[in-house]
Amino acid sequence: MQLRDIAWASVKRRRGRFVFALAAVALGIGTVVALVSLSRAMRAEVGDELDRFGANIVITPKSRSLDVAYAGVAVAGLTVDAQELQTKDADAIRTIPNKRNVSAVAPKLVGTLEIEGQRALLIGVRFRDEGAVKSWWKIDGRLARNAGEVMMGHDAAQTLRKKTGDRIALGVYAPSDGKQPDGVLIVQVKEAGDLTK
Repeated sequence: MQLRDIAWASVKRRRGRFVFALAAVALGIGTVVALVSLSRAMRAEVGDELDRFGANIVITPKSRSLDVAYAGVAVAGLTVDAQELQTKDADAIRTIPNKRNVSAVAPKLVGTLEIEGQRALLIGVRFRDEGAVKSWWKIDGRLARNAGEVMMGHDAAQTLRKKTGDRIALGVYAPSDGKQPDGVLIVQVKEAGDLTK
């Protein structure tokens, strides 16, 4: 009599125990597979949400804020001693000790501009970098990449009655349910600096 014959005879005598042990092993394996799959799915979901959330380090110019009030009513806040950041400051981020942890640097210059009788918010970006951090953008047309090209948000395009391919608008990005400002014009950061001087 061989070992497998002894094992098979034992299984036949104790069917209940064998079925119970087999069910316990199957349940254990199923639980481990489910937990590993859930862990991977959660990691991927958190990564996607962080990508959509945007920057987790925001660098702003050094300044002091001065609260202004008159007769106990807060009127406004003033920024004093503000120092301007330069494009070279954004490039300097790539030289920090933990630069391998920086996936993208996307500088922005924010200002306002009068265009066709309408006041509009103007954001200067480096389109290559902005495309890397705004992977969720749905663009009608293409991402701008050259000097003189302008992109505008859906609301700005409607207000100015512009569409993709018009002289001022190269790409119009789709409405974003409040996650992204839709009423803005986006140009190269250097052009934004020239336009808002």
